[in-house]
Amino acid sequence: MFRIHVFAMASCAVVALTLAAGDAKAGSTTAPSTGNVSGDWDIDTDTYNARLGQEPSLGDVFFRVQWTSEVDRQGQSRITGYVYDDYGEAADNVQLRITMVDATGHEMDSVIRPVRGTIPAEGSAYFDVLVPQGPTYRVSVVSFDFVEGAKGK
Repeated sequence: MFRIHVFAMASCAVVALTLAAGDAKAGSTTAPSTGNVSGDWDIDTDTYNARLGQEPSLGDVFFRVQWTSEVDRQGQSRITGYVYDDYGEAADNVQLRITMVDATGHEMDSVIRPVRGTIPAEGSAYFDVLVPQGPTYRVSVVSFDFVEGAKGK
């Protein structure tokens, strides 16, 4: 197995974007459940896509995340959903970065939460994690291990 750290790859992309000529500004969308979020928000699936002007991370290339947030009976914020492995190899040790975002689209804080078990190649895995309360969230795959030799469904 080899470990993929999306954060390191994203850092390289940010440096490359900083050096690139021109300014790309992200748009803003409004939805009743999410407030104002800059970037490309897919209202139908509650997934946050790469911001305009930025290359997608490896997590965005290999995985899709569908999720919802709610407050449970004890008053805890909880995010539940599925991570879809769009690549042809199973993935282990998948970590989600959950970022709390304010109404203006600025990142307030983030936490890392695991997805339990192996995500089958071209399959999905369910997750249910507790998170700090926030006005809205971004959820993305931040790191993972591909399981070598586990091709196919």
